[in-house]
Amino acid sequence: YNIPKKKFHFDKNKKSKLQIAEECLIAISANSLESRQYVQNVVKTEDFTVQHHSEIFSLLLGTQLEGNSLLETIQDGSMKSLLCQLLVESNDLLVSKNAQFVDDCIKVVSSQKTAQRILEIKEKIKQLEEVGDQEQLGGLLVELQQLNKKG
Repeated sequence: YNIPKKKFHFDKNKKSKLQIAEECLIAISANSLESRQYVQNVVKTEDFTVQHHSEIFSLLLGTQLEGNSLLETIQDGSMKSLLCQLLVESNDLLVSKNAQFVDDCIKVVSSQKTAQRILEIKEKIKQLEEVGDQEQLGGLLVELQQLNKKG
């Protein structure tokens, strides 16, 4: 077959679905107090996987300001720059989305913690099976089953 070989160039800066969800939740929270309250009720600071996202979300939770007023009060130049970038990048995305989009972002971010715990449990189960610790094994299997139902 005379099919030309294509070289694939992967974008090293391509963001994962989780990163995009985190960024959108930050942008939504930065632009609206009502949305911030809604997100805060479901997502915790430690649910963010990117350290800068966690720091910005923590900052948002400590203020009642939004939009430009919020940006003006941020002293840390890199945090201010990142938040500004997130607001600009996500603006088009947020304008066209609805509450279901926000819920989807929340689900992506909060499910990451569950997925990580499932991996930890599976690894621990392998270790316990090797040593034959049935008591701890039973407890972990129950927890794993509950997390799989939840996810």
